[in-house]
Amino acid sequence: MEQNGICLDPTWACISKYFTPKDISCMARYGLALDQCASVLENAGEIYERVLSGNMPKGGTRWTPEMCANFKAWMETPNPCA
Repeated sequence: MEQNGICLDPTWACISKYFTPKDISCMARYGLALDQCASVLENAGEIYERVLSGNMPKGGTRWTPEMCANFKAWMETPNPCA
């Protein structure tokens, strides 16, 4: 469920929309598949720190505090890729 583009119940289907085609293409060069749940989950801690600090996405719109909080909630959920 979303409100103003923000996940109210973070699921991969919702969180995956936070990554733009530009983000996906850019990070693929470094071996990070932002369009694949398992890859994002494996790197979730680092992704979270980077979006929280504003170091990611490069050249894009910063994630809002709500987006960061929802990503953190998603990564801490049991079986977030299910």
